[in-house]
Amino acid sequence: MFGSADDRAGDVRARALGSPATLLMVILVLLALTACRDPDSPASSGNVPASPGNVLYAQEGSTVRLSWDAASRADYYQVLHDDFFGDNCRLEAGRAAFCDVLDARVTETTFVDACPSVGQENYYWVVACNGRGCSEIDSDNPVVAFVAEAGNAGPPSTLAAAIALDSVSEVQRLVDAGADVNGTDCSGDPVLFAAIRGGNTEIVRVLLDAGAHVRSSREALLYAHSEEMQRILLDAGAIPPFPPLVQVVDRSEGSLTIMVEGVATYYSFRRRSETRSGEWVDLPPHNAGLNFHDTGLAPGATFYYTAQSCSSGGCSDASDATGGVTEAAGQVDPPSSPASVRGHKFDVALDTDDAGVSWKPVEGATYYEIYQGSPSGTEARASFDAEVSAPQTSYRDYSPNSSFGAFYATSYSVKACNKAACSPLSEVVVVR
Repeated sequence: MFGSADDRAGDVRARALGSPATLLMVILVLLALTACRDPDSPASSGNVPASPGNVLYAQEGSTVRLSWDAASRADYYQVLHDDFFGDNCRLEAGRAAFCDVLDARVTETTFVDACPSVGQENYYWVVACNGRGCSEIDSDNPVVAFVAEAGNAGPPSTLAAAIALDSVSEVQRLVDAGADVNGTDCSGDPVLFAAIRGGNTEIVRVLLDAGAHVRSSREALLYAHSEEMQRILLDAGAIPPFPPLVQVVDRSEGSLTIMVEGVATYYSFRRRSETRSGEWVDLPPHNAGLNFHDTGLAPGATFYYTAQSCSSGGCSDASDATGGVTEAAGQVDPPSSPASVRGHKFDVALDTDDAGVSWKPVEGATYYEIYQGSPSGTEARASFDAEVSAPQTSYRDYSPNSSFGAFYATSYSVKACNKAACSPLSEVVVVR
């Protein structure tokens, strides 16, 4: 009637295994144990990948191509580089130490280093990674690639290298092969800027024709060192980075002539009359290369101007305002000599100091002539230096007496002028 103790225990185990929850738990445990015994099973995610094998390199033009065998359990790879020591690279808390990570998430089994160190050895390591970590780095056994000079390594494989070789044909070949004309060189600058710096207008044209972006850039023109290059970029829509220099250089009873200098396709002018509401009025666009003649003005009046350098891509910021005074109607007398003339010295870091002169406004003057001379200040020894349009009453001299970086005493005197004549020279001031 009653079984043995062993029989009773077996009966309890049988009833327990008959429970659905218990059976599910047993199945899961068995599956987990099976996955642990199979190192290649996806369930074995607790293991980091094996190290990639058969890591090889090949120099292609000025680049280095790495390749390796796929590593077991790897989700992605990291490529590390060093060009100084070659035996210290390691991972510390998942971060590279004594080497650089060129790419932290390579999903293929190849990688191209477009910017290796030229003329010296480059050390590379490849590690395999997944969600649990990365394989170990064999610091003592990197892939060592000596990268020859680009000119000795066969055809260039990047636009940056072809531009460095100043080869229009190689740039065209790479562009035709689909090279990214909006990519960057090894310094991180756009390849277009590298071509502009190189000064080869044909290379720049090839890149622009292939779609290199320049319209939205305010930096492209900064790299242009010739008028031809500037014109190419302006025609492509490069935005002028700086406002123009604007100065009133001539006048009549009903007009003012404004000299404008800058890098632009055209200039956008605005004018404000001192005698009116003070609001700025837009003037018609003015083509670059010629002085701007503003006509139909009132005689004996003061006007102010500001301008922007423009292209089809946009305009620079506006220049500082500069003023001019039209000649008075009818017959006038010459103005008197300027009074209260003062000399000034401007400290210029790392260069010869500048000098300058200022004076009080003279009634009836429409412009002033500045003379520079020796400390003796005699008119015979003074020479004409500049013209300043009224209502300005100061002048800064960027080339005073100097030699080998040393500033020497420079004298200044001023004449007030209008359409009738100029006054005698003012008193002389000496800037030391």
